[in-house]
Amino acid sequence: MTTSTQTAPPPGYIKPKFYKPEFDSRKFRDLMLHIAHEGKDDLHLGITKMCKIIFYCDFEHYWMHGTSITGATYTKAPRGPLPQGYRDEWDALIRDDEAKFERRRMLDVMFDRLVPQVTLPPLEDAFGRDASDIIKKILAQTREMTTREISEKSHKHPGWMVVGPGEVIPYESTLVVLEDTEL
Repeated sequence: MTTSTQTAPPPGYIKPKFYKPEFDSRKFRDLMLHIAHEGKDDLHLGITKMCKIIFYCDFEHYWMHGTSITGATYTKAPRGPLPQGYRDEWDALIRDDEAKFERRRMLDVMFDRLVPQVTLPPLEDAFGRDASDIIKKILAQTREMTTREISEKSHKHPGWMVVGPGEVIPYESTLVVLEDTEL
């Protein structure tokens, strides 16, 4: 005779629902443009650093308000969290003449940089006060970071730590507090 060690859920138990963001291509592109504009003097701001900044903006907004800014889905990649479809959005900005692509060299490394070609609305008009405050905070915290530093820091985020390569990083992972996960 076998017995089960599992018990039935208590009365009134509601199975948790995980946050399933709805991707907003326009917000994602606008955030890319604003980051590129604000970081025009950042010698390290290529696509890798930009993706990490967007990740931190989205996850910080989720932590504070229960939703992300862009609705992007992030997967675990070797250099840290990577928004799915980021390259399509980058290419669309260039195709639609909203930005141009620039290739730069930093020491022995070549990297791609996005240069806005449109006039951007104020951050608060584009994203609202709560999101713009978070974006400003993340930009200030990452301004002096190299690409390597922000990538290494993102490897300490609970979401990146608990999933396997290529797996989706759940937004709920930002609610887990570990040492040294703050920027």
